[in-house]
Amino acid sequence: MPFALGLDCGGSSSRALMINDAGDILFSGRSGPANLASTPRELIIKHLRQCTGGCPPPDCVVGCFAGLVSQVEKRRALEILGAFFPSARLEARPDYHAIAATAGREISATAISGTGTVVTGWSNGEIVKTGGGGPLIGDDGSTYHMGKLALRALINGNEEALGFEPLLASMEEIFGSRIPHEVVTEVYQSPSPAASLAKLAPSVAAAEQAGLVFGKEIAATVLDHLSGLIDLHIDRFNPEALSVRIAVAGGLFKVDPTYSERLFAPELGPFSQRASVKRRYSTQPLEDEPILGAARLAKRLSQDLSTT
Repeated sequence: MPFALGLDCGGSSSRALMINDAGDILFSGRSGPANLASTPRELIIKHLRQCTGGCPPPDCVVGCFAGLVSQVEKRRALEILGAFFPSARLEARPDYHAIAATAGREISATAISGTGTVVTGWSNGEIVKTGGGGPLIGDDGSTYHMGKLALRALINGNEEALGFEPLLASMEEIFGSRIPHEVVTEVYQSPSPAASLAKLAPSVAAAEQAGLVFGKEIAATVLDHLSGLIDLHIDRFNPEALSVRIAVAGGLFKVDPTYSERLFAPELGPFSQRASVKRRYSTQPLEDEPILGAARLAKRLSQDLSTT
């Protein structure tokens, strides 16, 4: 019976899941980030070694990588996977393929907001996406976006932010300093700047829950951008839809579970106002983790192999 290994390699963590043809879980593992665009190669290798340590030899491996945006990154990913699994059949895909495979085709789209942000789904039998692009170009509506806005508030002398102890303590724990401009230096020297900034998101949510204006404004901005990205995706791939089911997943919705309910609220900002006029949106949690979608893709690869 073939062993199928799925890898979900993101900007905050890497996960591994091995299943057999019956869907039984044979191995699972977890480690740090492995984003092809933002994580140094040596760290990708280190984290994949950690999250697959002790895994039985797989017959097929599908690695779903954040930062896989061209054939260049695909070749890099296959080279790295080949060094770990020289006898396995390999596929390297963008990370959003794992999300789409997890959600299935009955959902209009799935929005995943962690360190990065992407909306994905199915169109004419193919997996499609909107968003992505990494922290320099995209990823608005993410925990990284939330952390960036918090640090910006500190740099610009926002008195509420400068006086909010949980944010300062979190900043000191992550970057070793409470002085905003020193933290900026640490961010740029970090091997994964976006993942580091994303760790500030829980303290921003805590600021909103404490009733602080800067926390409320940051949360509204992040949710408004995410709402706009989802609406843009529906405009592109299902423009006639008037009633839309969206599955949500990722670290943003773990920071504050109410965020999923607040998407598309007109008071968030202009993107949400426009979306709420055009369509009726409903949201629900993604029932399974994206790593399960990666494992399903690996299982399908193993089934294809057995029929050839």
